[in-house]
Amino acid sequence: LEKIEPEVSEVVNFRKIIENLNNEFHQQKVENENLLKQKNDIELQLSEHCEWLRNANNRIAILEDELTHLKEVNERTIEILRMENEALNQKFNFFLSFKIIFSIIIVKLKFISEKFKLNYFQNFLNKLNI
Repeated sequence: LEKIEPEVSEVVNFRKIIENLNNEFHQQKVENENLLKQKNDIELQLSEHCEWLRNANNRIAILEDELTHLKEVNERTIEILRMENEALNQKFNFFLSFKIIFSIIIVKLKFISEKFKLNYFQNFLNKLNI
C-alpha cells in the first residue's frame, strides 16, 4: 500500500500537470484564433487599401492624360492664334501703307485740281473728307 500511494500521488501530479498544459493549450489556441482573426481583418483592410490605391492611380493616369491632351490643345490654339494675329498684322500694315499712299495721291490730286481749276473734282475730293 505504501508503494501504491506514491504512484497515486504521482498520477495526481501528472493529471494536474496535464490539466495545466491543457488549460495553457486552450489559452494559446484562443490567442492564436484571435491573432488569426486580426491577421485576416488586417489583410482585408490591406486589400481594400490596395484597391483604393489602384483606383487612385488609375484616376491619376486618366487626369494626366486629360492634362496632356489639354496642353496639346492649348499649344495648338496658341499657335493658331499667333498665326491669325500675324496675318492680321500683315493686313493692318498693308492697309496702313495703302492709306498712306492713298492720302498722298489725294493730296496730289487736290493740288492738281486746284492748279487746273477742276472744281467738280475738288468738290468730289472735299466730299471724301481727306
